[in-house]
Amino acid sequence: MPNIKPGSALKNYTTIVNEVAYGNRVYFTKNGHGTCALVDIAELDKQKSTFTAYD
Repeated sequence: MPNIKPGSALKNYTTIVNEVAYGNRVYFTKNGHGTCALVDIAELDKQKSTFTAYD
């Protein structure tokens, strides 16, 4: 199940960061619409290597 939080939840940044893990992103919304996500750095590196393979 996706971990979706309102943007105002960033006031508790430490709590949010502790919820991030490989394969477990935290998505943020503003006015009910997705705005950004926190992703584990290892997962980001893997995604970046996948994307650069097509450059």
